[in-house]
Amino acid sequence: MGLEDTILKKYFSDKTRLADIFNYYCFNGREEIRAEEIETKDSVENLVISDRLASAERNGTTLLLLGIENQKAIHYGMPLRNLLYDAITYANQAEALAKYNRNRNSRSKTTSGEFLSGIGKGQKLKPVITLVLYYGKEPWDGPKTLADMLDLESIPKQLQPYIQS
Repeated sequence: MGLEDTILKKYFSDKTRLADIFNYYCFNGREEIRAEEIETKDSVENLVISDRLASAERNGTTLLLLGIENQKAIHYGMPLRNLLYDAITYANQAEALAKYNRNRNSRSKTTSGEFLSGIGKGQKLKPVITLVLYYGKEPWDGPKTLADMLDLESIPKQLQPYIQS
């Protein structure tokens, strides 16, 4: 967490820049996410991943959570690192739903599945999209997806659809 990291975090805290970056990479430059729809997340709300998340909101509804990682050196475990951050984000969402449901449903009936998970039937989590912005000097030669990190050659083809990648 050096000076460069601090500068980049400040640079990417600008909502117009964030919108431009996600529109460029995710929508081929079309303006699908507007700066005024981006809301940065409170550090208390997101715990260890607070400085990497924002949300795209439209008409008061969160559409998705946006994560951005700045990377100067090639990180050969980057897909796994992002998977961990994203999993924490999903777990935080699930915990927030469970807490909301416990408070709301304290007097109402829930199914055993709803009780076990804390999540009501039909409730959904918000998708998380994480972009990695690599600004190193060498061309990126690391994996870009989790599938790129997996040794699938010895796994029977019938089992491969069951492996999350």
